[in-house]
Amino acid sequence: MFQLRLHLAALAVLLGACASGDRDDGIPQNDDRLSAEERKPLVLGMYNNTAIAPGTESASAANFRAVADEYFVGGKTKVHRVFNTYSNFPDAYGKSAGGQDPASGNVSFLSVKPPNDDIKGVIDGAYDAKISSLARSMPDGSYLTMYHEPENDMDGPTFVKLFRHFYAVAKEANPNVLVGYIAMDFQWREGSASTKNPDDWWIGADATDYLAIDAYIRDWKPIVDLSQQADFQRWYKWALPKGKPILITEYSIVLSKKISDSRRADLIRKSLDYVWSQPEIRMVLWWNQVGNDEGVFQLSPTTSARNGSPLALEAWNEKVKQYGSSNASISEW
Repeated sequence: MFQLRLHLAALAVLLGACASGDRDDGIPQNDDRLSAEERKPLVLGMYNNTAIAPGTESASAANFRAVADEYFVGGKTKVHRVFNTYSNFPDAYGKSAGGQDPASGNVSFLSVKPPNDDIKGVIDGAYDAKISSLARSMPDGSYLTMYHEPENDMDGPTFVKLFRHFYAVAKEANPNVLVGYIAMDFQWREGSASTKNPDDWWIGADATDYLAIDAYIRDWKPIVDLSQQADFQRWYKWALPKGKPILITEYSIVLSKKISDSRRADLIRKSLDYVWSQPEIRMVLWWNQVGNDEGVFQLSPTTSARNGSPLALEAWNEKVKQYGSSNASISEW
């Protein structure tokens, strides 16, 4: 029923926009797809590789919790984005990058990739035992994905085969782990050859618990909030009618010579206000990464950047307090 309502409501939005003449781009806008009573608080979290100075910066469960509690709204910053790479496909949650999360009070959002990038091996079932073992060992309510941002590395039909097989094996092992597809905003830009046919990437309603995207503002992109970010909006326009919960699993705005702390703060407020106006978006995870050659991505002060981004951090926490959930589940809808 929920899925049907979303399909019908999304159609009504598009028809209404055409009829009114207010927009001709089809981008989803604030409307009554869900009633105000059905808009639940946002699930929030982050990727973090900062540390409380003078601690050692690393993407650890302990650092995540310490930084969240010290600088973020810790009681509403529950979901910890963690990654295992090609060379380290875990066959048990305790061996994964999220293995220490429960002891630290975090909920893992774990991303894995096939050993040695063996996509065909996943499709052919070579790793079924590992996938089953991992999913079975994960705490109920954890989040899991295979091959986040796949659009750079394979075509859509290949990914559909990979993901549908992964989903079936993981969910059979543990139906209470939430498994879904995470897209890459850059490859959803207009004119991208990778997503020329968007539905090439549709894994099917029976093979995903959510649809998610990683979305960034960098110096070489238009400096706008999420409501105007063309890459994100093209993907969102595609994803919304699919009837799945929508997540933003990496979100950040670089702090650089072109984007000041105050500009970051303004973009964060506008973006989270926009997200709040879109009831199907249920999660936003901040990318709290120490600086690189592009600039600074974290909000909090840390060993290598003692000042952090105080105005942007204030803006983020303001919106977390306003819109955030004290729970980590997107299923309480």
